[in-house]
This record gives sequence, C-alpha cells and structure tokens, in this order.
Amino acid sequence: STQSTWENPFNMVAKWILLTLRITGIIVGCLLISLGIVTLVLSSETLAQKILAFYTILFGVLAILSEIRVSFLFSILPSLETHRGRGILYLVVGSFCLGLLSYWGIALCAVTMALGLVVFLLSFAHEEEAPEMTYAPAADNPGTTSYGASASYGSGEYTSPAYGEKKPPV
Repeated sequence: STQSTWENPFNMVAKWILLTLRITGIIVGCLLISLGIVTLVLSSETLAQKILAFYTILFGVLAILSEIRVSFLFSILPSLETHRGRGILYLVVGSFCLGLLSYWGIALCAVTMALGLVVFLLSFAHEEEAPEMTYAPAADNPGTTSYGASASYGSGEYTSPAYGEKKPPV
C-alpha cells in the first residue's frame, strides 16, 4: 500500500476553517482594543463605562495573544489554549461590549459573541484541545514494570504529547 502525497480534503478544509477563525479572532481583538480606547478617550460618561472600556482593552490584548499562541500566556491561563476556553473568553468579552452603549459596541458585541459561540461549539467537534500532561518516566528507571507502570518518578519531567515540549514538575 502506497501513501498518497495528497492530504485528506476534509483535513484541508478543517485547517482553513481554523485559520479563518484564528485570523477573525485577531481582528476582533484589534477591534476590541480600538473600541475600548475610543470609549475611554471620547465618550466615557460614567465610571462603569470607563471600567468596561479598560477591561475591553485588556481582554482584546488577551484575545490577540491567545490567537497568536504566545506560550507564556498558556502557562498563566492554560484554558486559553483550548477552543472551549477561547470561546468562553469571546462570549464574556462580547457581553462587555454590550455595556459600552454605542452602536459600535452593540455591533462588536454581536460579532464577538458569534465568534465565541462558533469557537466554543468547535471544541466539541475538533480534537485540538489542550494536550494532557502525561508523566514520562526515564527509560532506565528500575521501578518500571512490564506493564509500563512506574513505581518511582524517573526523570521528573512532564511531556506534552501534542507539542513534544518538556516541562518541569509543578
């Protein structure tokens, strides 16, 4: 049996959908930052609107960093590494935009919440969830049984199977 150099067309479509959602997330993050700055500078009538505008800017930056996969962010907020976590982020931030009481805020609320709903629902269909942290015992570990169970902790490093990176124990 020879392997074809062509990828499965469904995988290619899924990759394009994920890329489109990631780019949309970056654009929405930029729009969140812009709306927050405009609200702070031009039209903040109440303290509540100023606080919402500040959080809109903060979560806009958070959305951009999570979409471009900044690794230090995932060590602080590991749930943003998953579709489900990013979907919930967009749903929450979309509700903040509704509180800014402007037509742009309402429009951005609709777009952000729609993106959040799509990304959240994608978590049930796509396997790109955060990798489980599994323990990788050392190969020369004398406590390893024939079934692969370990009586001691070997090298003390955790391996992320999806990304192949090693992390020190917590």
